[in-house]
Amino acid sequence: MEFSGDYNPKEFCWRDLELLTDFFSEENFIGKINFGKVYRGKTQQGQQVTVKIWLHQPDERDCYPSDKDYCLTRLVSEGIFLSDPDVIHHPNLVKLMGCCCEVEYGHFGVVYDLRSKDTLLNLIDKDDLTWTQRVKVALDIARLVEHLHHHKPPYVLHFTHPALIMLDQDYNPVLFDFFNLSGGAVGDKQLSSYSDMFTFSQGYRGYIDVNFLMTGQSWNSFSAEEFLAF
Repeated sequence: MEFSGDYNPKEFCWRDLELLTDFFSEENFIGKINFGKVYRGKTQQGQQVTVKIWLHQPDERDCYPSDKDYCLTRLVSEGIFLSDPDVIHHPNLVKLMGCCCEVEYGHFGVVYDLRSKDTLLNLIDKDDLTWTQRVKVALDIARLVEHLHHHKPPYVLHFTHPALIMLDQDYNPVLFDFFNLSGGAVGDKQLSSYSDMFTFSQGYRGYIDVNFLMTGQSWNSFSAEEFLAF
């Protein structure tokens, strides 16, 4: 695995992730992301963590990539991004504890130092947020987007959905998924084929950068504008 700076996260095996999440139990299941799932977890020492896994096998309800390359690319890009010294300490960006990368078996996942309450999407659906809490979430994420845009070169999220924002036990919003991130240490991202565009469009219902979908390139101001659409 490749990481930015001197950051060296812990290496986990798939068995470790199973033990952290009680074998990916329904009780620990939080929600689905683009081509993956998120779970609450707990270490043997009692530390609460969050586990995210990527899936490369299709099921009857979702459109997943047909090979492991996409999942590996996601894992590597996220590792580079979350170990960037310029962004690693931002309070609204998830903290990476370690990774699982077993290419032979198609096992890809990450462990976050995050005491998850629920995703913003789930809490909105449950009507479990006060107006003040909603405003705080919007402001905090907008500040995070601004911080990423001021990086040289800027990071661009392309897509910021409530399903990709976790609230911790104190209702602080934390961005934990970046499936269309580009720029910064990650480098430019461009959709190279119709199938890539189709995969991108299968994410979540909501505002999508039309220019990015049509040309493979986006406006740098997109992330903040798109988030405000929610």
